[in-house]
Amino acid sequence: PPDGIISTLQNMGLDREVAYHLLSPAVRPCWDHVEKAASLGNSRADQDEAGTLFAQGLECVSAAVAAHPGDVDALEVQCYLLVSAGTARLAGQARAALDRAVALAPKDPTARLLRAAIRNVGGDPAGAIEDLDALNALGGSARPNPLFVLASDAEIRADATKSLSSTTTTTTGH
Repeated sequence: PPDGIISTLQNMGLDREVAYHLLSPAVRPCWDHVEKAASLGNSRADQDEAGTLFAQGLECVSAAVAAHPGDVDALEVQCYLLVSAGTARLAGQARAALDRAVALAPKDPTARLLRAAIRNVGGDPAGAIEDLDALNALGGSARPNPLFVLASDAEIRADATKSLSSTTTTTTGH
């Protein structure tokens, strides 16, 4: 939608609602688990329930990816859930999902930003900057899905640039 419409939706707090309804039908029920888990408090019982909801969401989206391997929304949600789990073992699966999403939809801003974040955290700052450059080439109207809580392009770029400069300094011995 045009910038004016996006701004109005954001001001009304409806941008996430619209984004939810734009998700593919196979993924919407999976996202419901994520939203419910995020709305819980910090008590031990809430954390246990959040873990259960998270696992259900991951199971749901994994089934959606298996049934619809070309569904970019499913791949993005799968990555988001895998990364949210915070384990290195799942980071490889998340990266593979994003590589497929980018191959299927190279101009998808959410896939590019998610993959930039994964690449940066995974020790590939040059790859992160490559994805950020591709994202910027899409222009200002290309916005990542507001459902995902992500670091900004500028934050990822600054961190990746810092990593690259420290690697160069260490490698050259300066």
